[in-house]
Amino acid sequence: VMDNILCQVVGQKEITLWHPNEVNNLYVNGSTSQVLDIISPDLEKYPLFECASSLSGTLLPGDILFLPSLWFHNTWTLTPSISINIFFRHLSPEFYEPKDLYGNKDLVIAEQAMDEVRRACERVSHLPAHYAQFYWRKLLDIVESQITGEE
Repeated sequence: VMDNILCQVVGQKEITLWHPNEVNNLYVNGSTSQVLDIISPDLEKYPLFECASSLSGTLLPGDILFLPSLWFHNTWTLTPSISINIFFRHLSPEFYEPKDLYGNKDLVIAEQAMDEVRRACERVSHLPAHYAQFYWRKLLDIVESQITGEE
């Protein structure tokens, strides 16, 4: 959740980037994709990964890459390598988990909201299945209206 500047000092790295809009195609658990092998992913287990659009390139010594917050990335060292990451926050401190030095945890308010959604889904799950599905769809409509800006 923090911006990051990646400085390649020695060696070469292949880097692949995914826009934050690809989050559902990356099978994210916490801050990490469950798809560990991006070259030969298990598409039976992670079928949506094939739909994820990405950008790739090679970092050479002296290259500097800005990684905006929420962009997912994967690096593959091609030769012995030294890199420096510089993480920085641009939101007010209260938005960040105080002990999260590398931006690997969700923003505090977002984590609280996701916990509330999980609790709401748990409450709805106690209804008979056809009622639960109906109300989950209504909940989904509320979230989708926030994404699209439509009410």
